[in-house]
Amino acid sequence: MKEKKIFKIVMIAVLCLFCLGLAGCTSREVKNVESAINSIGTENQADLSDIRAMYDALADDEKEQIENYSVLIAAENQHAATEVDDMIKSIGRITAESEKIILAARSAYDALNDESKALVGSYDTLTEAELQCEALKVEKYISEINIENIAESGDAIMKAKATYDSLSDESKGYVTNLEDLDRLHAKYVDYLISSIGTVSVDSEDSIVFARKAYEKLSQNGKDFLSSYDLLISSEELLVNAKDQEQYKAIQALLNQKDYDKAISSAEEYYEDRDPREVDPNLIQACIHSYVLKAQEQSGSDQKEAALQTLQGCIDKYSEMNQVSEAENALKNLENQISKGEPRTGAVLTNTCKGGSGKLTIDNTLNNEPVLIKLENSFDDQQYLIMYIRANSTGKVSGINNGNYILKEATGKQWYGNVEMFGFDTSCSETTETLDFETSSDSMYIYFSTYTVTLFKFDNTYMGASEIDRNDF
Repeated sequence: MKEKKIFKIVMIAVLCLFCLGLAGCTSREVKNVESAINSIGTENQADLSDIRAMYDALADDEKEQIENYSVLIAAENQHAATEVDDMIKSIGRITAESEKIILAARSAYDALNDESKALVGSYDTLTEAELQCEALKVEKYISEINIENIAESGDAIMKAKATYDSLSDESKGYVTNLEDLDRLHAKYVDYLISSIGTVSVDSEDSIVFARKAYEKLSQNGKDFLSSYDLLISSEELLVNAKDQEQYKAIQALLNQKDYDKAISSAEEYYEDRDPREVDPNLIQACIHSYVLKAQEQSGSDQKEAALQTLQGCIDKYSEMNQVSEAENALKNLENQISKGEPRTGAVLTNTCKGGSGKLTIDNTLNNEPVLIKLENSFDDQQYLIMYIRANSTGKVSGINNGNYILKEATGKQWYGNVEMFGFDTSCSETTETLDFETSSDSMYIYFSTYTVTLFKFDNTYMGASEIDRNDF
């Protein structure tokens, strides 16, 4: 038993010595790396790449024993930053050949980690060089423009302008010959405008091209322009020429009796324009197309459709003098129709027209027709009377400005303008007045539009009070 204990003690001692031997070997490798790192910044400093290789060769547990590893990291960061600083300093004065080295310096800087970037002392120099380099491109483009042949220099001018516009505000500040570009750009636009010549519909492309070139001018460039008034007048003449061309096309369609196409062609042509700014002849041709269409419908025993065609024309062009043709046609057509119950929307009397106001009376909830009287609150001689059949809606436009009272007369059977609905006639007056106003600004005209929905309750329309028939 005593011999076995002695043997175990000897084995344990051997194992301890073996482990100590291994530990001693590992400690030497670690110490070598730490010693190499400690040499950084001294006369005997080893190459950083060699120190990094020594460190990378360690096992993971050995790397954890390196106590001065942060010194190696700091040295590597400083070394990378110094190399970028040296590249930036080598840029020197900015010339056309500087771009390559500036791009290389930028690429090297962007590849740094955040710690190294913070150590680059000349970064502002790099950004300034980039700004100057971009500005130098624009200056070069401007200097290459052939000022002796402005007609052939359009592409070069627009290239220089587009490049300048793409610069940052900081880089634009380095362009030293911008005024030269503004003058040349204005000269080129003046050339484009003067080249328009006699205006016709074929001039549209050149006028549009000149306008686009003008819009790209800087404010300083616009100040150098001498022919802007000519561009404006050319655009106006082009509109007139196109109006006349369209007028001829409408006349051709009328000759072919294609009235629907004549109407749609005219209205699509000027749908985005104020009709008052369109050639009056073109408006007149469009209204005439409506009248001819209505005459054709009436001749085909489609009198209700003809009435709707004419009323639609009147509603659309109520502010135009030319609409009188449609109004006269409507009156003539109504005289031709039987003298029975008036159509919905028929205006029996109107002494308050000439304005822009519009009124819609919704009688769709009632099974009886209604006669509407719109009477000026301050002048009872200004009024209109409109008939609306049961379960239908009537509209009237062109109402003059003023404050109006709305009166209603209703009954089961229509007997004419004098007797109205006979003994069954009941009359009422709305408690609130309708105020029609018109105003305008530099772009639009604003006018009043009202929609009144009639609903009968206890033999009187809601919102109205009963009045004597003589007061209607």
